[in-house]
Amino acid sequence: MRPRPRRVPWGLLLIVGILAWGVVVVVRETDEDRVMTRVTQFAVAVRMEPNERSAQRRERIGRTFDEVVTPQVAVRIPDLPQVGAGRSQLAAAALRLDERFSEIGVELEHPSVSFERSGQAAKVQIRAALFGRSPGGALLTDTREVLIRLHKGAGGWRISAIESAGPNRAEPEARP
Repeated sequence: MRPRPRRVPWGLLLIVGILAWGVVVVVRETDEDRVMTRVTQFAVAVRMEPNERSAQRRERIGRTFDEVVTPQVAVRIPDLPQVGAGRSQLAAAALRLDERFSEIGVELEHPSVSFERSGQAAKVQIRAALFGRSPGGALLTDTREVLIRLHKGAGGWRISAIESAGPNRAEPEARP
């Protein structure tokens, strides 16, 4: 007696295939997600934790800026004209913040992401709030509207320009 050939459960295979395709579509990261990831990585690199060593911060800024910022990044911050163009100048300016602060935090709010038709360039309009604690303990909050331009290349999305409006400094808060 010959063994009967097994029937392939086509219905089950079809359902599994549809579910797998659905997971890929839902989980897939969009370009907007990738752009915001880069902006967030940049903001996180600038922060400074209490008692963080300068060498740790320098290494984090260098590594992150190499990954997320183009070498020729254009920087325009009206009240900080000494920050020149280029990744190294921007990194140096970020590192100089520890001369004035013992702690730095950055919050990003209300992002608006738009893309050029080519899909190779993006703009992020965002409100950035920098919270810095002086060595004496005073807290200074500096909130600005920031325009960040990014370009898509072989390494993914990278920041190519940062423009900031003037400062909107709040009075120092008395926080413990």
